Amino acid sequence: MKKYVNRTQFSIIISFIAISHQSLAQLKYVDIGNFQAAFSGSFFESYEHTTQTNDYGSANWLYWPAEYTRENINDAQGFLGAFGLYLAVADFTDKDGNPDKYYYASVWGDAGPYEERIKNLSNYDRKTPGETSLRKWESTVVKADNKVWNPGAIHNDNVDGNIISEMIVEDVCDTEIGITITRRTYAWSQQDHDDYIIMEFILENTGKFLKLDGFRWKRYQPTGWPRQLKDVYFALCYRFQPNALGCRLNGNWGDRFIEGMGHDARHDYVGETYGQPGQVQDDSIRALISWDGDADASVIGYDDTGNPHIATGVLLSPQYVGVGILHADKSPKDPNDDPTQPITTDWRGEYQGKYAFDQSLSGFHTLPDSVVYHYISSGRRDQLRPNQDGLDNLPEEHGYFLGFGPYNFDPNESLRIVTVYAAGGISRHQAIDVGKKWKSGEITDAMKNAILATGRDSLMTTFKKAKLMYEKTNRLAVAAEEFMAPPPPVSFTVTSEIDNIKLKWDGSRSRSVSDFAGFRIYKNYRPRIPIHHPDRPADTLYVKIWECGSGTANSVVVDSLLDTDVRPLWDYRYYLTAFDTEGNESGRYYTLFPEDVYVTPGWKPIAEKKELDNVMVIPNPCINKARQWGRTIKFVNLPAECTISIYTQSGNLVQRIIHPRLGTISDGDEYWEQDTINNQYITSGVYTYTIESQFGNTMGTLVIIR
Repeated sequence: MKKYVNRTQFSIIISFIAISHQSLAQLKYVDIGNFQAAFSGSFFESYEHTTQTNDYGSANWLYWPAEYTRENINDAQGFLGAFGLYLAVADFTDKDGNPDKYYYASVWGDAGPYEERIKNLSNYDRKTPGETSLRKWESTVVKADNKVWNPGAIHNDNVDGNIISEMIVEDVCDTEIGITITRRTYAWSQQDHDDYIIMEFILENTGKFLKLDGFRWKRYQPTGWPRQLKDVYFALCYRFQPNALGCRLNGNWGDRFIEGMGHDARHDYVGETYGQPGQVQDDSIRALISWDGDADASVIGYDDTGNPHIATGVLLSPQYVGVGILHADKSPKDPNDDPTQPITTDWRGEYQGKYAFDQSLSGFHTLPDSVVYHYISSGRRDQLRPNQDGLDNLPEEHGYFLGFGPYNFDPNESLRIVTVYAAGGISRHQAIDVGKKWKSGEITDAMKNAILATGRDSLMTTFKKAKLMYEKTNRLAVAAEEFMAPPPPVSFTVTSEIDNIKLKWDGSRSRSVSDFAGFRIYKNYRPRIPIHHPDRPADTLYVKIWECGSGTANSVVVDSLLDTDVRPLWDYRYYLTAFDTEGNESGRYYTLFPEDVYVTPGWKPIAEKKELDNVMVIPNPCINKARQWGRTIKFVNLPAECTISIYTQSGNLVQRIIHPRLGTISDGDEYWEQDTINNQYITSGVYTYTIESQFGNTMGTLVIIR
């Protein structure tokens, strides 16, 4: 067993960045597993209001699979449109002595007039940390040729080897109700536990507030606070959109108000009979789940369940995603789980009050406090079943939520609610393969949809793994050592040379645990080809190419590998994992190359004149619009030294390249980015090139279609 120090509570004060306004809160990233997320200390989490991406190019707040290949900055690849948090109380008198029958503090993804009722501590009180991010280990330093990547340093994370998971992100906010909200997010990289993150909310009746003192906000506690609070409700509001990428790439995103145009998510709540005799298997989990369904066939003309790409059929939205409840205290005085919570599971569409009770558009949709309170506390259940009128075709125009309560808080009492974000579904290989077979007619709509529907079982299995982790950690108190993967390597260096790629790593940290067994290398070729591109076959994803250590064909553990199974001009990406004798394997994202980082082996230069006939231009013709992953043209099978000249059909010089370029090695290939000697991009047309060298000269034509 590994010798890790367990920890019964998370308590550490670290440096933080003070920000002058809540909406500019520093983002923290959970980025070690296949399920990744970005968090704002102000809980201001909405795809519509951010252009941030994770390290692998996905744009959203939740990502699964995290390394999803995307087309451009505007492609939403995650599945969280917005997140809302509400805290409401009845018969309330605020800190200034103003009575209010109902009062609530809220944050919703589209912001609004009540966002200032929840204040992130690090944004306002410089002496109190409000956003912290801890890693169990220092990040692996990844080097790919001349590119260096160290995510922990980039994200300003801190290291604490005693935390119970591999990563924890904590946000702390005070509210105008006098309750302090602490959110802690826990993540693991082990291969069976990296498709979810556990999120713990702690509501504490501190009676602390923030006030402006000169030009600075300070935390204080008014006389008579904390006071008893009665009939308090806590609600989490979500707008999941598992079909976002498919809508974007199929051209339906701009038609969000047209029924059926790709916005066809389905939603369900399972677990209504949780804790009751005779419950079905799914009811052992309380969870809100979403997936992509079929749009109105009369509008689009085909079954688009899973959002098959218009041109290739590749399934762009195969995910099942949801939020589950692992625990909810019965009361601040009773920490046992209450199987009746959440008491409210409901949704609201556009015509029922924008996105539940959205506070966007300068208060245009603002509802009175009493409406919000009664909505949260309504006790409406089971309103999320599939095929409910108005819900299926407008997933972007509704919000649904989980309401907990009522709770009575005495001064300084706290309450704990634990949730889990999770995802499941068919693999990327299947999404490519099944979609193309459906497009060609090899399989029917029913067969495609049946394969997609297995994602529900996958998601429920993921929820149950999270529940097991929660139990094995003694309710997030100690590390579950049997699920803890070995530490990742200290560094991972990949260098491309001529006809081979060298990999080496510092594995000393991985070897330091008593049950360490060995290392594995995974490789991906041509990773920049988007998942839906017709030139991308299903087998271009990551595959294991080598391993060493106990139980492998290479029993001796080493810290390097020479990969000779490569082709010149092909782009390669790698990741390295460590595994132990119990079968635990460290996550790929510790060493996985980030977006647009890859290595490319070169060609050996030719040595004889007769071989000039083998010079090639790749690709030729170059169809920029179809390639979609760059405008680079390569000349291959070149002499060690030569001059490449490119001309228009009328004989005008476009570009001249001296090979090898200054400061580069002399190999057998050279690139051209379709630019002119005046730094302009060329137009479509037929061009002539000449190659002059000591072995003689050659010429040819190339076609460019923009």
